[in-house]
Amino acid sequence: MSHEERPPAPVLDPARPPLTTRKPRAAARRSGGGNTTGATPTSGASPVPGAPPVPGASPAPGAGPVPGPSDGSLITAAVPEVTEELRRLRARVPKLRGALVATVDGLVLAHDGLAEEAEGLAALTAAALGVAQRLVDTTDQGALRELMVRGEQGCVATWAAGRAAVLAVVAEQDAVVGLLHLEARRTGAGIGDLVDGALDRAETT
Repeated sequence: MSHEERPPAPVLDPARPPLTTRKPRAAARRSGGGNTTGATPTSGASPVPGAPPVPGASPAPGAGPVPGPSDGSLITAAVPEVTEELRRLRARVPKLRGALVATVDGLVLAHDGLAEEAEGLAALTAAALGVAQRLVDTTDQGALRELMVRGEQGCVATWAAGRAAVLAVVAEQDAVVGLLHLEARRTGAGIGDLVDGALDRAETT
């Protein structure tokens, strides 16, 4: 009976360090090693595209505000009369470049002569009027009557128009300021009555 020849056993070199066994990749992942697959961790992960929103979650960035009574929708019926009031104001006071009425949160309600500037002026007017109101409140000056900003080429003046609107006018440098104040106060009071009346009627229907 023949014996199969076996290869000779390897001779270990005392000067060479012994080989070490490497940890398999799968075992390394199970033991908390680095994420080598490129998958997104589940902690803090983004919602799955197309999934329904979570109840009570915050609205997505850039979402529009919820419409409310101050967005002008309840006072649309007063727009023709308000526009006519602005035209009369410009007829009574010379050197007015234009006039507008905006809601208290800066949305244009009506304007005359300020087609290209209306939206920006309405937003700035509402913001400036809010700051002016805080200023008179802080200094105990009573109710805010008006706000005027003068420049080299003229002025921009603002008055409250009822509880929901503001009146702003842009005047040239040589406009008669005293006449402007007198007529604009009257116009603001009349527009306030129109806007507040339209709101009252809309809220009761």
